[in-house]
Amino acid sequence: MLRKDLLQEGWLEISCKNTSPAQSIMRIFSSFFISCIILLMHIREEPYEMKISRTVLERRFF
Repeated sequence: MLRKDLLQEGWLEISCKNTSPAQSIMRIFSSFFISCIILLMHIREEPYEMKISRTVLERRFF
């Protein structure tokens, strides 16, 4: 029932021919996974950039 509602609203596009459940899950959530990876990369790079900006500010003003 829930799957029919989601299909009618256009949220899910699953082709049931020759697909495993893992493949269908990856198709649905691939954009979510990619955005999470990009967010994690951005969070990991930010402290390094902040450290560089701090050292530049310290050299300029102190």
